[in-house]
Amino acid sequence: MKTNKTMIMAINFPFCLQEENHAHPFQILGDSQIKMNYLEALSRELHSTAEDFQDVAFTAVKLTGYPTIMNADKVGELLHQIRQEYHLTEFCEVSIETLPNTVCVPLLSGLSQGKPTRFQLQIHSLQPKELLTLKVPYTLPDIQNSVLFLDKFRVNNVSLTLDLGIPGQTFVSLKRTLRSCLELEPDHLMLRPYLSVQQQADQKLQQRMLNSTDEYLKEQGWVNYAPGFYCKKECHDQFLSQLWTQGEVVGFGLDAYSCFDGYQYRNTRDLASYISGADDCQQLIENPQALSSEEKQLRQLRGQLLLDQQPAAEGYAESVQKEINSFIKQGYIEELDGKLSLTKDGKGAFWISLSHEAYY
Repeated sequence: MKTNKTMIMAINFPFCLQEENHAHPFQILGDSQIKMNYLEALSRELHSTAEDFQDVAFTAVKLTGYPTIMNADKVGELLHQIRQEYHLTEFCEVSIETLPNTVCVPLLSGLSQGKPTRFQLQIHSLQPKELLTLKVPYTLPDIQNSVLFLDKFRVNNVSLTLDLGIPGQTFVSLKRTLRSCLELEPDHLMLRPYLSVQQQADQKLQQRMLNSTDEYLKEQGWVNYAPGFYCKKECHDQFLSQLWTQGEVVGFGLDAYSCFDGYQYRNTRDLASYISGADDCQQLIENPQALSSEEKQLRQLRGQLLLDQQPAAEGYAESVQKEINSFIKQGYIEELDGKLSLTKDGKGAFWISLSHEAYY
């Protein structure tokens, strides 16, 4: 099939097992029938939109939120549908955000028909006291068992997501978590600043923890390819890397974010409206906004800085150049031989800003 452009795709699953003690863009509770209705609506939305993307090759697909609390067979069917109705490149990364207590043989068997290539385990911490503080619906043994299950199913791209700055977390407990993480032999690590809806985060402490993590993981042979992102076997997060550099993504599901052809928008957050209107994606869109050329340029620059691609120091629109000068003045960006890169403080500041974004 001849394609004219490449993009990435996100499928949003906002259902959760329980309300959690950390900030999340949007999450809802629902019984098994509502979840099945949602999966059917997702299938209809994907089918109704497929024809609009026949000239697009998708290089990364990500199931975000809590997809593994849904019916595994139906989620696997949904992935299979995407592979049938959309053009995925040969090495397309199909990634699933995963809760450790949901990983079991039935889950992995159900998902297998959709051929996922990457599992992103949301573990937050490997310290029992910190997991209790977060009130997550799983325990340390659940995390350890989930990694064993993934290994038995020969999943060769496993990412672990940790939080920095959890209430009560210390540099000692963080190092214990990092050591335990490396013993699990993941392919990728993602570090996020802890966000709480109940209290103000200590961003300076979080940035110091990030710097400490950088030093420790580099000593262990890990590559830091973006603020808070580490790999050892070239297993970069292709979805986020391409979102930052290309800026275009099509999102499906409740509250899903999309940005392409110069516009950005979100789907509705109203569950009833989504389920009833999934056959016509135009009914789901809320508040579409056109992106200015300056905003596109600034997003691309930011992505290049995050991935340390050392973009040129000149040649930008006036407003973008002012933004660059402001970052240089604050000590977040430095210029060397006509190229821009993030300083140590800049990496921390950009890492914090990522956590406040409402899209992926």
